[in-house]
Amino acid sequence: MRLILGPLGQLSLRQFVASLCYLAVEGLAYTGEPSFNSNWFRPMKAYSLRCAFAFTALLAMLTLQFPAFAHTALSASQPADGETVSAPAALTLDFAAPVSLLVLSVTGNTGEVDIGFAPRAEASPQHKIALPTLAAGRYTVDWTIVGADGHKISKSFSFTVE
Repeated sequence: MRLILGPLGQLSLRQFVASLCYLAVEGLAYTGEPSFNSNWFRPMKAYSLRCAFAFTALLAMLTLQFPAFAHTALSASQPADGETVSAPAALTLDFAAPVSLLVLSVTGNTGEVDIGFAPRAEASPQHKIALPTLAAGRYTVDWTIVGADGHKISKSFSFTVE
C-alpha cells in the first residue's frame, strides 16, 4: 500500500509511520525528498521497535483502563427464551452484574398484560416480578435496563404458556 503525501512523495505505510516516529523521537523537521534507500531512513529502523513498543503500551493502557464499558447482558430468565411453561407465577430476570430495571412489559395474544411494574432505581443482579394468571399463548417480554456504565440496554424474549 502506497501513500501519496504531497511534498513527501510516495511512501509505504510502514515508511510513513517510521518517519513520524523518528520525527517524534528526535524532534527534527525534514524538508527534502525522502526515499527508503537514503541515509535518512536508516536510523529509523532503530526507532521502529521503540515506536511499536510505545504504541502497543498505549493501546494496552487505553484498553485496560475502561472495563466498565462492557455492557451487562441478561444471563438467565425464568421462563427462559423460547421455553414452553404452564402458567408461571413469576418472571425472573438474572443479569451478570447489578442493573436498574427501567422498563418491563409482557405482551400476549390479546395485548399488554398488566403486571403492575414500576421502575426501580436500586441496582440488583436479579429482578423477580409476580405475574397474574396467564392464558395459553405466546408472550413477549420487553425490558430496558441501565448498567453501572450508564448505558441503557433494551432487549426482548418470548415464551409460551400451554
